[in-house]
Amino acid sequence: MPADRASEPTDPPSMAFDWHPEPSLLRYTSEQEARGALEELGRATWGTALDYLFDEELPTEEPTRGRVAKAAQEAHRILMAK
Repeated sequence: MPADRASEPTDPPSMAFDWHPEPSLLRYTSEQEARGALEELGRATWGTALDYLFDEELPTEEPTRGRVAKAAQEAHRILMAK
């Protein structure tokens, strides 16, 4: 059963995450407060993962179709491992 997030305090921010540069990424907040930061985190994560796949893991001599297929498979594997 999911936690009742509506009853959790969101203001003032929890002191438990003050050590982090972006505490709103770690604690539950309202959608209005957290959405932008989480969307940016998602874009940065995907960008870094794809850079790694294309720059480090996939040999450049493979045909493009094979490289794209391998990148998709590796991205799926990474996501499923979480």
